[in-house]
Amino acid sequence: MDSRTLLSADQVRAARALLNWPRVRLAAKANLSEMVISAFENGYRKPRPHNIADHPQSV
Repeated sequence: MDSRTLLSADQVRAARALLNWPRVRLAAKANLSEMVISAFENGYRKPRPHNIADHPQSV
């Protein structure tokens, strides 16, 4: 997957805000833990390729 098609942490946070979704809802939709979503949004973690491939439309 090309980095031009990935959302940045700021974009994920903004998308959640537009949808009025808490992290827990995004985590459930993406089948990830809330901690993983938080770590990504805060810059502590980058998405793993298999997570991106499995859940490209979560947000």
